[in-house]
Amino acid sequence: MALSRGVGLVVGALVLGVLPACHAAKPPDVSAALKRGAIRRTLINRQPIAGLPGWETRLLLIEYGPGAVAPLHVHPAVGIGIVTDGSFESAFGDEAPIVVNTGEGFIDPAGVPHRVFRNLSEDSDLRFLIAYTIRTDDEIFYPGARLPESSH
Repeated sequence: MALSRGVGLVVGALVLGVLPACHAAKPPDVSAALKRGAIRRTLINRQPIAGLPGWETRLLLIEYGPGAVAPLHVHPAVGIGIVTDGSFESAFGDEAPIVVNTGEGFIDPAGVPHRVFRNLSEDSDLRFLIAYTIRTDDEIFYPGARLPESSH
């Protein structure tokens, strides 16, 4: 978990550097509890990449209500995140599931089926921040085990 903690520190530094730039954006209402099984994705900020037209970095707050489970999906870019509240279980491809807890960092690999992702709590919300550097027109989440041809 030393790598995860290091990743968390990097994400924390990213968040501290990015969030102050959001002064014009309304902060998300994280006080509103989610219904059982609900998933909420809130874009916190997006920033074009200087010298790399058509690319941007996005910072998102992702929230899973009690017992929420993601369907099989794939990400077109690497994500780097940190859990702010709760714990989740996650598995990519044929790897064994791992558990990530509050304060720990994690990586979402690109192009690998995300076959397991669930909030481990039946009573509390899961919240995490995640950043992706991604093509401007791409989504961060594609249902199924493959990326659409337009995302390659």
